[in-house]
Amino acid sequence: MKQSFLQIWEPVINPADVRSDRYVDCKIPYYRFLGQERIGITVTDSDFHNEITITFSDLNIEINRVDWGYKHQINPTDRFNIASVGVKEQYTRRANHQLAYLGHITALERVHNDDVTLADQFPCFTFAQINMFISEAEKVQAVNVLALLLNYKNQQFSQFDPMSDFTLNW
Repeated sequence: MKQSFLQIWEPVINPADVRSDRYVDCKIPYYRFLGQERIGITVTDSDFHNEITITFSDLNIEINRVDWGYKHQINPTDRFNIASVGVKEQYTRRANHQLAYLGHITALERVHNDDVTLADQFPCFTFAQINMFISEAEKVQAVNVLALLLNYKNQQFSQFDPMSDFTLNW
């Protein structure tokens, strides 16, 4: 079963839970920000790739480039670090969507790094997303995160048929 729009999988994030250090030390590949104008993420590239600015329409966010290759060059896998995040004047539907998107892409980073702090985010994810993270953790052999994910799945989603398959495209 494939949902016709992404919003169906999106958690509602309590704005009171949004701490400025929510995504600190999560390094996100450049390509994750490209082409996201429809959700309010804009990438501005000036001075021939030496000045990359990433802005979010409904969030106050500080993002710094981590990987620096050659001057006037950027690779799609070059990473950016989120130094701080906060909601602008008003918590909007789009702000929720942007936070959910950041949560998803930073969760993948945490799976790849076998970072157990991902467990703090588990309640924000659906059954399908937990299954996707389990598959990713198996693929990259992130044994600590995999153990946490399996335990969480067994506790929180025991009523789901393990043979059911859901599709989630991000």
